[in-house]
Amino acid sequence: MAEVPTLSLASSAQHIDVRALKRRFLGVNNERLERVRESLRPEQRAFIDLLPLLFHGNHAELPGYVKKAPTGIADFSASKRTVEAAGKLVRKFTFRRRALRLYAIQGVYLMGSTGTVAYSDKSDFDIWICHHPELGEAQVAALREKAEAIGAWAGKLGLEVKFFVMEAGGFDRGAIEALSMESSGSAQYMLLLEEFYRTGLLLAGRFPAWWLIPPDHAGDHESVLTRLRSDGAVHDYEYIDFGDVREVPAEEFLGAALWQLNKGIDSPYKSALKLLLTEAYTCEYPSPDLLCSRFKRAVYQGVSDIDELDPYVLMMRKVEDHLTARGELQRLELARRCFYFKVNLRLSARQSVRADRRTKLMADLVTRWGWEQDHLLILDSRATWKIHRVLEERAMLVDELTRSYRNVSEFARTEARGSTIDSIDLNLLGRRLYAAFERKAGKVEIINPGISTDLTEERLSFARASDGRHEGWLLYRGDYEEAIGRRQAALKRAQSLIELVAWCHFNRIIGPQTLVTLHNGEDGVSARELLAVIDSLRRLFPDTGLPDTNMEQLRQPASVHSCGLYINLGLDPLSSHTRRGVYLTSNRSDALSYGGFWKNLALTFDLLVVTTWREVLTFRYQGEAALLECLCDYLAWSPIGAAAPPSPPVLSFSSARGMAIAHRVEELFRDTIQCFYTSPGGDSARYVVRVEHTHYLLQAENRVPRFRRAGSGAELVRVLGESQDHFSPIVFDRYAAEGSVVSHIVERNRPHVVQVFFQPHGEQADVFILDEQGSLFHQTAEYHAASVLAGQFQRFIEAVVRRCNATERAPDDLNVSMAPEFYRIRRTATGQVSTEPYTQPTQAPSDYLSIQVIGEQPGLEGPVFSLFCEGQEFSSLEYGEKVFAEVARFVLAYRRDRVRYPIYITDIDVSRSLLAGDGARLQTVHYLNYKRTIEQRLNSALQSL
Repeated sequence: MAEVPTLSLASSAQHIDVRALKRRFLGVNNERLERVRESLRPEQRAFIDLLPLLFHGNHAELPGYVKKAPTGIADFSASKRTVEAAGKLVRKFTFRRRALRLYAIQGVYLMGSTGTVAYSDKSDFDIWICHHPELGEAQVAALREKAEAIGAWAGKLGLEVKFFVMEAGGFDRGAIEALSMESSGSAQYMLLLEEFYRTGLLLAGRFPAWWLIPPDHAGDHESVLTRLRSDGAVHDYEYIDFGDVREVPAEEFLGAALWQLNKGIDSPYKSALKLLLTEAYTCEYPSPDLLCSRFKRAVYQGVSDIDELDPYVLMMRKVEDHLTARGELQRLELARRCFYFKVNLRLSARQSVRADRRTKLMADLVTRWGWEQDHLLILDSRATWKIHRVLEERAMLVDELTRSYRNVSEFARTEARGSTIDSIDLNLLGRRLYAAFERKAGKVEIINPGISTDLTEERLSFARASDGRHEGWLLYRGDYEEAIGRRQAALKRAQSLIELVAWCHFNRIIGPQTLVTLHNGEDGVSARELLAVIDSLRRLFPDTGLPDTNMEQLRQPASVHSCGLYINLGLDPLSSHTRRGVYLTSNRSDALSYGGFWKNLALTFDLLVVTTWREVLTFRYQGEAALLECLCDYLAWSPIGAAAPPSPPVLSFSSARGMAIAHRVEELFRDTIQCFYTSPGGDSARYVVRVEHTHYLLQAENRVPRFRRAGSGAELVRVLGESQDHFSPIVFDRYAAEGSVVSHIVERNRPHVVQVFFQPHGEQADVFILDEQGSLFHQTAEYHAASVLAGQFQRFIEAVVRRCNATERAPDDLNVSMAPEFYRIRRTATGQVSTEPYTQPTQAPSDYLSIQVIGEQPGLEGPVFSLFCEGQEFSSLEYGEKVFAEVARFVLAYRRDRVRYPIYITDIDVSRSLLAGDGARLQTVHYLNYKRTIEQRLNSALQSL
């Protein structure tokens, strides 16, 4: 062991042998750099050889040339190897040292796994370019541009290089944002610096001042440097000072754990080891023994074996010490597997036993772990592990990640209570863990997060199962009969076939060459259907179709990324008619009301959704309202006001009319999406769709479309006549509108106006009124002349609108038009409906009586009415229930011919409780409904006289 210099600082800083320490650290540094070169392909070594030269100068024919880019690395001299590498790119290249007033670059450093046992050809290079603090913004920008150009050249050599241009003092100022690990929103300055000190390699320029601070004087970083400078042991131009690794704040450990947990969901092996390291640190908090401190102590103690100083070996031993002390041997074994897979050497293969450094180091480690050849063979075959082995491994990895999440949560509660991470990012991570690992009905679990590269099976059997009450599906490896004969357990069970097939597809268990068999009995899904579903999944979700997910997406509710809708899987909706020899021949082609029987052909729905949270979910719908349930559940993924959801691809393979059924349902989804999400006023619209003879009404509740049964005929009109909080246009589905008077008149509906439509039928007329909010009123009235019918409604509506404008609307609201619009409805001989505007004559009938109803409800005994007819008052306080008969007698006496034609009310002013018991804002339809009720009582009394 080399002589250890005196480290006491009691009297003078000269007891630190600066030259000896520099030799030790540079010895480790240069030997690791040589290993970096050895790990690269010959053509890639030019990158390491040339990199310092490219930043020292700005040669137009060398990579990274940027006009006016700052250059110069202090005390740089090109080696023979560097000059030779440059000569291969520039003919007759020569290097001349020259003094500069300002050396723009203080140091070039390489950090990460390069030069360690964990480096592989898939590892990237993180390179720090530390510039002089006097550089201006334009110069720093040019330096970054130069770094990007060099990175592009490295990419052509097959290297992934990330440059970080910075100023060393930025660490103390917390200004190294580009270097932070983006750990769920928390910059990890101290942990990043800790990693740099144990993995960083000096390529050119100044050495880190941290080398000179004895391990037991970490808290005296500034004072030690000051004494070394004052004694002349070291000069400012020799070193660069990133500062000391001071006490690491709890939120940095929390942030590091969050970041690794986030990455570990997709790549658990890479993250599990770092999570365990963070766990070890937090268990020692607030004074953890950091790996950089272990590394420095070893160098100060004279350790020069770089295998012993390898940063990843140090990390593995730290984790081993932690888990061994806790007696958690199963977790220890998992940690060792993670380390082995990170190093990525196949020690079981004969060609791997050659005496290269990485192989020898790993062989020594696995021998110490007690791993036998059989165990190595299993690990080295990981790429071809099949389903059972992958499921076992996934269970352990999921347990480890969820345990880490619990540990992180507990640490946040006890040690990082003041951190914003605790309330924000921890919850986001909980969302991601929930989406990735939480079991729930219909969810397709992703079972292979970077464990095996090929789970594809040669043969799979799908079998329908039933216990007499419930049906489901089972999946077996190989032949079904053989699996049953061997009593082989099913690979997977599911309630629906779509869920089972999706599980195979998204986990890559089924491939183009997989032989698939179906055991389904006589009825149900056919082999042709099953193969069609498998093929459709490949088209709809190529390469498994899972989206990338980041924390920003998790801040928002999950929404639909992609989807597919399967109709009538294993079901022919016309089979019963075909068996009876009944054929539905009709010009009615609507698949929801097909043929002369108006039969619904879309009976069952299997919805497959991939969400923005990377969840794969399946939903099955069947029953009378299955279509509406499926439609509204799908729309609920996208609240109205957000981005419109994609219209789902719809497929149906079960019958000859499958394509027409799929097209009809796809059309319905597309139309409803357009109605609620892209049309003006769609957020308050009402959408009417018909299935067989029944109408359903879709309307938004809390920004989500919901449905209700609206029946047909009078029931539908009653539902459409309900009061609305805002103007609510009525939209009929394209097939539900066929030949319908209501569907035709609602197309004319406009806000802030009352529209009256009438259709005479001999001595009667159907009257439809759309009020200012879009509510529909219907009444059948006696008809003698259009002017009489329109006149009585005009007087009433004008009075009501005048009152509502004055009492129900705020001053800044748009008032309803005082003049109602009138339209006559006509139906052609072919059944087509049309409307034409009707203009009321200016001269009203001279014998038109004015009847006003005033009412209130003072208590529970019932309403009190006062009816004013031509200035005379008739009150229920005086006449009781006979008040309507008295008014009718007065009206009849007033008429010269004493004809009992209907009595019409011209105005109503009654209490809100009588008009709208639900407390809704009053609108014209409330008055129209009350008008009809009072008129019925008056006219009934009239006929009884």
